Amino acid sequence: MSKKNALLVATLAFALCGIVMLAYPFVASMRPVERIPDNALTIDVSTMRPNTSRIIITKHSKKIKRQASTTWMPGSSLLVVRDDANNFYLYLLPIWEGKVIMPWRSWWQHEGYCADFGLTSHNGKFLIKCGTPNYAEFLTKQWYWDINGQNLGDDLPHLMSVHFIREGEKLYAYQR
Repeated sequence: MSKKNALLVATLAFALCGIVMLAYPFVASMRPVERIPDNALTIDVSTMRPNTSRIIITKHSKKIKRQASTTWMPGSSLLVVRDDANNFYLYLLPIWEGKVIMPWRSWWQHEGYCADFGLTSHNGKFLIKCGTPNYAEFLTKQWYWDINGQNLGDDLPHLMSVHFIREGEKLYAYQR
């Protein structure tokens, strides 16, 4: 093989590598929709109207009795929110005996319980809050979140988002 042909082959190989490197992000973006994990929780949302929410208990709370003491383990639930544009939002909430554990400094450091937690209309806006608070006003003023899960109070945590895939009127919630 002559030097001229060797140089031509090397140039073509280098150009081909460059084309593959440039084309990879474009081809990768055309991949099919994310695969639903095997451990995903299926949620039927066909009966949910726009601007509504519902809580789905995923793990019940329980008391654990040891020799001389009793401790408790909170359960968990999912808050499913559907907005007026039919977008969905999923949030993880700790629960105790079917009531949402309201946060103090974090979601697992509680200050109260709410039996009616969800999406409500407040001053013309839709907010996520406790519908029947029986606590001091300085706390209940903090327990407001926008539909994106951002806390509207001073220093309380945001809602904990849950990953999900939507296929028609079913949501598949999962952890990464």
